[in-house]
Amino acid sequence: MKVKLGILANDTVYLKRFVSFLTSRYQENFEVYSFTEAEIALQTARTQKIDILLVEESCDINTEEFLNISYVIYFVESRDVETVCNCPTIFKYQKTELIVKNIWNFYSEVVENTHKSHRHINDDCKIFAFASPCGGSGSSTVAAACALYFAQCGKKVIYLNLEKIGASDVFFCGEGTQTLSDMIFAVKSKKTNLLLKMEACLKHDVHNVSFFSQTNQVLDMYEMSTEEQIEMINMISDSNTFDIIVLDLDFSLTAEQKKIYLLADRFIMTSDGTDVHNHKIERVFNALSIQEQGEKFSLLENSVLIYNKFNNAVEQHTAAVSLNTVGTIPIISNMQSSQIPVQLSKYGFWKNL
Repeated sequence: MKVKLGILANDTVYLKRFVSFLTSRYQENFEVYSFTEAEIALQTARTQKIDILLVEESCDINTEEFLNISYVIYFVESRDVETVCNCPTIFKYQKTELIVKNIWNFYSEVVENTHKSHRHINDDCKIFAFASPCGGSGSSTVAAACALYFAQCGKKVIYLNLEKIGASDVFFCGEGTQTLSDMIFAVKSKKTNLLLKMEACLKHDVHNVSFFSQTNQVLDMYEMSTEEQIEMINMISDSNTFDIIVLDLDFSLTAEQKKIYLLADRFIMTSDGTDVHNHKIERVFNALSIQEQGEKFSLLENSVLIYNKFNNAVEQHTAAVSLNTVGTIPIISNMQSSQIPVQLSKYGFWKNL
């Protein structure tokens, strides 16, 4: 979604730098117009139908006149100023990325959400879903590694952790104050443009992986229904923003949870290859074989295994099921949790997903 953004400022040096940053980093998101005179800004807003107008606090304008045309946000020089002429404000002297997030956040609240929830049909965006019945097999770590691998390959990747007790911030770090809780509220309110809200809430890791910080409270995830999760996934897929969506999910064979799994192009389970984990994988395989008899869509057809924390020093056997094994990862020691996915992303088997 490309938004027409006007900027009216007296500070020409700041204006030039800000416009330069936007046109170089966000040319796919904004069509930028810059002004130093209010009358010209008003005329352009009328003819070009500018969506958002950023106004430096020192500019002398008739706010009501502009509000009839555009959504007005004021640039202010003090963090303590929350409104100017009943319009929201953004602190001028902060990182430009945070200014952009604030713009998206404010604007998303007033734009009608026209997105409709439907089944994933965007073949240009691949979805990889990770969930495992084998506790302690490192499913989240492997999911994070998958996101890192495709980001290193030049793909636009989002890591979306929808576990009830997720921990996105263990693996990724980025600028911004909003979290998945804000996105959940937007989905549930049905009053916000979800695409714009996504732009406001997303963080971007140094490895070029986009993600939402974990919810403010664990209970926030319990407020989100399956249909609302599907709506958010489809919105991300249909946005044409990402090539790859990596879903990190809880494991369950309920009909509701399987709806989310079936959105994926590939469903990946992890196991450490021990007898206990192999037994669990076999039981899941048998259960799915029974569940899917006569069903139109098959989860098993898109399911694969990754063996993680595999110990060659101990006699281990792979599960006796007809699931394709994508790769095997040995036990990795003496690394922090945030470092392990980076190491795992270097394995070459990811291209086989």
